Amino acid sequence: MLEAKEEFFDLLKRLGASPVFHFSLGSKELFHSNFLAWIFEQPEWAASTTAFLGHFVPEGYVFDPRRKDSVFREKQNIDVWLTFQAEGASADEQLWHVWIENKVKSLPRRDQLETYAAKKPENATCVLLSLSEMDEVPSQWRTLSFGDVQSFIETCAQETTSEYLRNILQDYALLVNALVEIEKRSEIHDSQFFDFCLASNPILRALDEYRLDDFYLKKKYAGMAKVVWHAAEVAGFKMAPNRSKIDWELDVPTVFVNSGMTRATGFLDIKYVIQPQLSIGIQIQGNQYRLVVEDNTGDNTERYARALLDAQQWFQFPAEFGEGKLYPNPKRKKFNRFGAVFLYQSKKIPETLAWKEVVRICIRDLKKIQERREAMLQLTSAGR
Repeated sequence: MLEAKEEFFDLLKRLGASPVFHFSLGSKELFHSNFLAWIFEQPEWAASTTAFLGHFVPEGYVFDPRRKDSVFREKQNIDVWLTFQAEGASADEQLWHVWIENKVKSLPRRDQLETYAAKKPENATCVLLSLSEMDEVPSQWRTLSFGDVQSFIETCAQETTSEYLRNILQDYALLVNALVEIEKRSEIHDSQFFDFCLASNPILRALDEYRLDDFYLKKKYAGMAKVVWHAAEVAGFKMAPNRSKIDWELDVPTVFVNSGMTRATGFLDIKYVIQPQLSIGIQIQGNQYRLVVEDNTGDNTERYARALLDAQQWFQFPAEFGEGKLYPNPKRKKFNRFGAVFLYQSKKIPETLAWKEVVRICIRDLKKIQERREAMLQLTSAGR
């Protein structure tokens, strides 16, 4: 294990010396889309491109970058758009399109993928290129991994007669390899402690040096969101699809689980919409465990939160957090807030607490909301 960690740190040092890596930092996803599109545009690698993407088109179709409009970038919101043509066909006859949606830093969303697939012509294949695996890829989509991309790039590097291009391609393959390795270290394991987000964590500290800490943290919280979503589904909660937008109008109490980054800090958001426009929930940001009341209208948030606190129906933190400080200091004010709609209290998650225990606590608090829902609604409806 120690040897594998040292190899990873060595990979990051090599990455730090890579000009291609530093070029990529300005716009990570757009950089990768543009770089791949540039490779596809080179006649030198037409055969390799056909072999790489050929299983997404009918048999007998080939890719020729010398053909006009064979490669588009950012056309109709499609990251990379390639057009294959049947062998022997005349111009603009028997075409097949490959639409590539590139997800490096961001995560695939089912609703976005389904929207894109709904507008594709019959003679097209939608391909999701992502570092992160989706549990259920929409049926209209096929998948590529960045491991596949790395192999393709290495093949192109071997084939080129230009030493200059070979060096660039090898440099890019190094970058892709590093991203794949970071993705592996972003996976969630039950036995891990909740210390990944602390400055003392050696992996986070090393990634911060190369401006990849946000990439790592976003993946970690996304992984935790997936674990929590599945645990809540197993526990019997009515679940919205993972990472779906909040529907505040639902009549049936529903749990929404999302993750992301804000202010350079990762977060996990669990909203239990117990009636239209009102959710009681949990947010983990950094190592803060927040108990939240959110009135989407913004009209009654503080009244609701105070009523639930005074009746001891919410804002009681788990014993596993020990005697840790409560935020905000109750001697000064009752709640912290984000705008008018979102009020919360929080405690820090002990770094000695395992991932599986944090997930268990989340599900236990969701069950409290479920069990107390009627009492909570009576408290929040009083005085309307």
